[in-house]
Amino acid sequence: MTRRTLESKEHTYITADIRNVTAKAVLIFDGAKEVWIPLSQIEDPVTFNRGEIGVEIMMTTWIAKEKGLI
Repeated sequence: MTRRTLESKEHTYITADIRNVTAKAVLIFDGAKEVWIPLSQIEDPVTFNRGEIGVEIMMTTWIAKEKGLI
């Protein structure tokens, strides 16, 4: 999995696979680890579908750092 981070203001893009989805969070796999990301920390969240591969997700930079994605 290719990891790409583009910081724009306070957001970072992460390319990941979608492993699971709930009403409040999405479980992603970035090629190295699985982490839950709250939907409240995703900019303009789209509808995520379990099993999607290579989805580009724009999230707050602080959550990406906290979860060890960057």
